[in-house]
Amino acid sequence: MVQMIGPYGLGVALYAFLNRVDMDSPYYIVGKYILTHMDELQDVSIKELASKTNVSIASISRFVKEIGLDNFGELRTLINNRQKSTEPRYEYHTVEKTDNIVEDYFSAVKNDIDQLAQAVDMSKLNQLVDDLYVYQEVVTFGAMHMETVSLMLQNNLFRCKKIIETRLDPGKQIDFVENQQKDLLVIIFSLSGNYVREYLANISDKKKLKIYVVTKNEAVKELKYVYEAILLPTDADSFSAHPLDSLLLVNLITLIYYEKYVKNKPN
Repeated sequence: MVQMIGPYGLGVALYAFLNRVDMDSPYYIVGKYILTHMDELQDVSIKELASKTNVSIASISRFVKEIGLDNFGELRTLINNRQKSTEPRYEYHTVEKTDNIVEDYFSAVKNDIDQLAQAVDMSKLNQLVDDLYVYQEVVTFGAMHMETVSLMLQNNLFRCKKIIETRLDPGKQIDFVENQQKDLLVIIFSLSGNYVREYLANISDKKKLKIYVVTKNEAVKELKYVYEAILLPTDADSFSAHPLDSLLLVNLITLIYYEKYVKNKPN
């Protein structure tokens, strides 16, 4: 089950896990320890990890299952290969031009907004908004920063009296799609596109899914199970742009939805 963690790396998966587990749980203790000490855990054994975290070996085994892995060997492999994983990294070069960090940052933000304005494809956004109105079942997903973007879309549309779903835990995201019996509109926020390739490729053929992906990766457009890719600027992963570009796009989607389907609707 390593593929459940692969798209974003072990660190992101552990953060998602810790955000939903009680702090007094032994699973929280183990997860927090691994996240904090990952560089020191090369080739760690299950017995050593149990000793370091003061929990039983049985608790370690149950923790492994809780984060979506089949066995401890898979966890150790992920720890050992963490440098090869796709843990998110920022590009800071756009905000390191002079010694004036305030001026550099806001100058970069202004430039990012200008690039986004030029990149926006209104025909695709209008199509997405029309589908948002038509589909009864809608769900939006993202990981880490993109969780915030998904939550913002959910909240914004709620204010337009459109109810959509989201899930923060990757495992629950997949469960939601797999257990859906009706036609489902899926909106994914994924800069790299890894989420779509890794999580949805084996599900889409079995379900009636219409998938939109907000991404900077043009290759996502070629995936047969993706209905439409809404492209962000190529620098959308820079420190000044991420996740600002996606948040601004969510506001634009909300504004279009309001103008088309809420503004002139009788109370």
